[in-house]
Amino acid sequence: MVTETRYMRNDQHTVNGLTAYKLGLTQTGAEQFVGVDYEGSATAYFDIQIAVRHADGTETTLLPWTQFAFRGTSGYGYQTYNFACPQTSLSPTDAVVVRLRARNLGGSAVAEFITEQLGAGQLPSATWTFYVYTEAAISKYGSSAIIHWGDSGHNTRVENFQWTPYAPPAVGVPRFIGDGLAGAVIIA
Repeated sequence: MVTETRYMRNDQHTVNGLTAYKLGLTQTGAEQFVGVDYEGSATAYFDIQIAVRHADGTETTLLPWTQFAFRGTSGYGYQTYNFACPQTSLSPTDAVVVRLRARNLGGSAVAEFITEQLGAGQLPSATWTFYVYTEAAISKYGSSAIIHWGDSGHNTRVENFQWTPYAPPAVGVPRFIGDGLAGAVIIA
């Protein structure tokens, strides 16, 4: 089993038909963000969605859109979310997608992150811990909801990301069945 910390990076790649930011093994050096503004006072909400993306571009949802945090006053910093990943069978060409959404009364903005094709056979049952750098600026005149990532100062990431490498089925070893007199049958 492989246990990793995966970082929301500021560079992109295309995996299984989806162009998204990399969910990679190292952090990048420049901040990136998404956000939404509202002309008035509004609470900031932050949501997460997790899925397995297959080679044909279809997805299997592991976690539908779920609110994991909010800010009712101005502030910034890390907010955490523990995701109980269910045991899930994978194909070697599958990748994991994480979507983060910032929203308020002005609408919403989404950032998408995807691993490489993992070469995995399974996601074991495990608790992944997300650290998401969020920000809210709220006044009676205007407000914003923002998610930051991409550098050491905005180190949005997931820890205890676990997967099991794909193991091809064992090839049968030929064996002989028979009485030795009338011939033998080879069973593979």
